[in-house]
Amino acid sequence: MTVNPIDMQVILPQAGQVNRVQRVQQRLQQTEEQILGQMLRQDIKDKEDTVKKTEQTAQKKIQDEQEKNREDRGKKRQTAEPKDRSPSEEGADSAEQGAKTTTEKMLGSLLDVKI
Repeated sequence: MTVNPIDMQVILPQAGQVNRVQRVQQRLQQTEEQILGQMLRQDIKDKEDTVKKTEQTAQKKIQDEQEKNREDRGKKRQTAEPKDRSPSEEGADSAEQGAKTTTEKMLGSLLDVKI
């Protein structure tokens, strides 16, 4: 590209102004990037805190349920069943109780959480 001498007289004085404008734009962009980075870090920290609180709450709930299940099992063991039943009735009751115990073990013992 060729520049005429008259155009050169206009371009040279404005080069300093263009340089200042470019520096201001560059600083503004850097500042915006820094602010965005800080916001992202704060957002990540808030999410981590939320997850930690949720995990603590879930763990407490699981412990409470396990304690309740233990107490329920202890109460069931303490209550005595009458012995005047026929052998076929006892077999049916023990099968039902075995199924209930298995279900109770499955309900409160494990919890998989994916995030």
